[in-house]
Amino acid sequence: MAVTPTAHRFRIRPIAAADRDRLRAFYAGLSEDSRESRFHGATTGISDRAAVAFCEPDHDHREGFVVEALDGGHPPVIGHLCLEPVNETDVEVAVAVADAYQGRGLGHALLVAAIDWARSHDYRRVVATVRPTNGPMFGLLRSTGLPVDLRPADADEVEATLELAVTLPRAA
Repeated sequence: MAVTPTAHRFRIRPIAAADRDRLRAFYAGLSEDSRESRFHGATTGISDRAAVAFCEPDHDHREGFVVEALDGGHPPVIGHLCLEPVNETDVEVAVAVADAYQGRGLGHALLVAAIDWARSHDYRRVVATVRPTNGPMFGLLRSTGLPVDLRPADADEVEATLELAVTLPRAA
């Protein structure tokens, strides 16, 4: 789908059933802080059941993307984003990038792919549930250039909403 221009080569593509073991290894390899940011609770990784659910979206209402590092042998998964419908107009997004690859634009590239998919499937908003202390996720959402509406979801979470109907001006 997209190759991120850096010293290393990466590819973003839709997730597939064959990614189950690599996705489980990806989540098991995240730091405790990264897993906490993604799942909002203590976890050592994802279960077999969760791996199946993440890796078998219907591609019409639910979608997922992975980032693969293309340096070397069998490309490892180094990023994951999933999209789950909230209702007919809103889709929820969750994203994680391997600790060693954070800050390289991979989360942004995943989020752009998610926004493109959501727009092409007639969703009007992308929502994310974020811990108030997760500054990098708020920065990632703002990096899209779309308006971000923040509302308290509860004492420990904020609901961030991206309005997809906004058309951004093209750079000259």
